[in-house]
Amino acid sequence: MGSVVKVSIGVVVGVILVLLIICFCCFVTFGFFSAAFQAGFEQNLTSMNYKFVEGNELSKNKVVIVGIKGPILTEKSGGVFDFLGGVQLVYGREVEKTFDSISKDEDVKAVILDIDSPGGTINGSKIILDAIKEFKEKTGKKVYAFINEVGGSGGYLVAIGADKIYADMGSTIGSIGVITGENRFYDKVLSDGTIVTENGIYIDIIHKGEGKDMGNPFRKMTEKEKNILLTSAENIYEYFVSEVSKSRGISPEEIKSKIGAYVYDAIVAKQYKLIDEIANLDTLKSNLIKDLNLGDDYGIYVIEKGGSFFDYFSSMYYMLLNNKKENNSLFSEECIETKQILMIYGSPSQLCVR
Repeated sequence: MGSVVKVSIGVVVGVILVLLIICFCCFVTFGFFSAAFQAGFEQNLTSMNYKFVEGNELSKNKVVIVGIKGPILTEKSGGVFDFLGGVQLVYGREVEKTFDSISKDEDVKAVILDIDSPGGTINGSKIILDAIKEFKEKTGKKVYAFINEVGGSGGYLVAIGADKIYADMGSTIGSIGVITGENRFYDKVLSDGTIVTENGIYIDIIHKGEGKDMGNPFRKMTEKEKNILLTSAENIYEYFVSEVSKSRGISPEEIKSKIGAYVYDAIVAKQYKLIDEIANLDTLKSNLIKDLNLGDDYGIYVIEKGGSFFDYFSSMYYMLLNNKKENNSLFSEECIETKQILMIYGSPSQLCVR
């Protein structure tokens, strides 16, 4: 009986050792693939593939739809996957690369921006606007924008780069303004989540340089600090108003005094000249094809980003190897610090899960 037990234990140990060796070999082998793919991973994510939607797939006249769906940031901070967190984000640098690629395709005759965005960072939104302008200047081709549901703040800044702006009925348009993040002040904190005190918790932050601890939630902001942030917001606001004024032919005075930073439905937005037409995407496509005089000789495509599943999997391996975690909270590491200046419809707190 004893010998049988010893044999059984030996077999189990042997099997475990074999499995460990196999796992180790797979891990190392996959590591080599991962290292090879990781170097080009960002390029894979931003690589562009056309997916045929409608029209004549054999036609050399392409109309490409570029989606601007979700809050706008500048670029990925660590190559993490948006789809794992269930949140769709727009990165200005990625859209910039998309337009650069499209500009090199002579078959592309026009671009449609499919927008559903409340805005985002100044930098990210401006990068996209500049990319649209450069595309138009370089190629002389048309760009039409379609606002579906929300085209607010930075999302609207992107839209004004187009030759024409369409919006579907029920969409929200505008928010031509700038808002800074919430600057909180916690007075006499009694608990840090682990302990509770009677007389409050006092926190000293050692710093050198006036204003280095601006935004410290354990002291009130000074008037000087408030004025600094206000000046920054005013500078960005003037830029925003200027861009809308030049693009839409609306005087800065009318934007500031009449339109303001409010949001409007499609009907009022058209009355204020914020958009050109109230129509659905199919109508926009039809009108664009007519404006291009293409008849039936066209194909409409959407941009698909990303590589194969193996590309994604290899990058995930790389992130795990480097102890990078994907947080399922709203934006994880892409969550914008609340004291950063934003162009966003609504409260900046919607950009972060607390």
